[in-house]
Amino acid sequence: MKKYTQFLFSLVFLFLVGSSQAMPMATVSPIPATAIDMENATLADLTSMSRVDIEAQIGRKLSLSERMALTVLKRKAKQEAKKAGRAYDDSGTDGFAIAALVCGIVGFFTFGMLSVLAIVFGAISKSRIKKDPSLDGYGMAQAGFILGIVAIALSVLLIILFLALGLLFI
Repeated sequence: MKKYTQFLFSLVFLFLVGSSQAMPMATVSPIPATAIDMENATLADLTSMSRVDIEAQIGRKLSLSERMALTVLKRKAKQEAKKAGRAYDDSGTDGFAIAALVCGIVGFFTFGMLSVLAIVFGAISKSRIKKDPSLDGYGMAQAGFILGIVAIALSVLLIILFLALGLLFI
């Protein structure tokens, strides 16, 4: 199976490299600052580039099968780097931002108990995203933070309402 996947990755890589020669230079969009010579690119170079960068390099949009193959290549490179004990730069959405949003939403159904976690996770995530601009998810962190505050405020208002109604009927 390992030889088959290596063969598949080689074919995809050769297809991407071969496609760059077929397009005339007049149709190629501006090359980004992280330009890599596609004819001499290594697997590490290819997996470090985003899909948009690769499309700019070859001068066309990637097909669905090519995008899927690129995703598999990146996942495989991450697994190999993890096995070898090397760090793999996989900047994406901050996990605390996702946790903040989920806790903020679920906090409405748990009477504000998870809302405290939403506020904490949102604050941590926003500070991490400000320190590391390669991370995404600032909007999710902000939304989780705000949802946490709103859920706690509604919970406090409901407690006050129940106490007020309880005192009226006593």
